[in-house]
Amino acid sequence: VSILFGAPTPRTVRPPLAFEPLPQAGTFLARAGGERLIVDSTGLVRSSTGPSLRLIGAAAPLHFAPLDRLPGSSSYFIGPPSDWRSGVPQFGRLSASGVYRSIDMVLYGWEGHLEYDFILAPGSRPRELKLFFPEARSVRISAAGGLIVTTASGEIRQRPPRIYQIVDGKRQPVAGRYSAGRSGIVGFAVSSYDKKRTLIIDPVIDFSIL
Repeated sequence: VSILFGAPTPRTVRPPLAFEPLPQAGTFLARAGGERLIVDSTGLVRSSTGPSLRLIGAAAPLHFAPLDRLPGSSSYFIGPPSDWRSGVPQFGRLSASGVYRSIDMVLYGWEGHLEYDFILAPGSRPRELKLFFPEARSVRISAAGGLIVTTASGEIRQRPPRIYQIVDGKRQPVAGRYSAGRSGIVGFAVSSYDKKRTLIIDPVIDFSIL
């Protein structure tokens, strides 16, 4: 999944998105395009100005582990000295194993996006994946197969999911689509694929108006 926070200007090279551990165990902070993003054990992403995204039926609590230590660090000298923090490490990725049975999730940044991919091990079931937007007023699938989530603060438009397997070092596309159910819960319908190989599901959030 890729969330875009503001359109990059031509020839602009954005720094890598950094995840910082917060004092609360298992909670991480990232910033992108003026957004303050929180990843914690109860949900996938919380934005300071936009809607949240939850995983229905996932393992609870979610356990994210930081990966790819970045060279920078952060310091915060706000409030009383007891609240000051210095040398806070930064990481390039977060990984959660077994969010569903045999399904892992990886979060990372790229060109102003916050991306998160679902990695399905052989034998796992794509239909177990269920996305839920708690603040959504409506959720619908467009004629082109994209997802449109309407909230009080704006819209999220999500392009049709990219679904693929790696075969001989190359991406092999797999046909699939969103499947919207009751109460705004969104799943995935995936066509036939090699169930002996890992499957990647990567829906892309194209833009948001918040």
